[in-house]
Amino acid sequence: MFLTSFISTFELAIIIPAVILITLFPIWALVDLIRSDNSVDSKILWVIIIFFFNILGSILYFLFGRPKRGYNNYHGSYYRKRDERYRTN
Repeated sequence: MFLTSFISTFELAIIIPAVILITLFPIWALVDLIRSDNSVDSKILWVIIIFFFNILGSILYFLFGRPKRGYNNYHGSYYRKRDERYRTN
């Protein structure tokens, strides 16, 4: 009740989702980055960008830093090698 005496319900309805977005979007970007097939140097650079530029860095990562999705979303090279072992030609 103490918080609502200074901030209206409408303002809380805007502030709470914004705080959740600001918190979760960079975490989502970092998890995606860790699971990606990017090189170690590229991952380090993107971690620094996401850490210092929070939302903007996350948006930049999703626009420019993600590897192109083709055969498989994550660890595509592993699955390609596995499938090649079992291929009968």
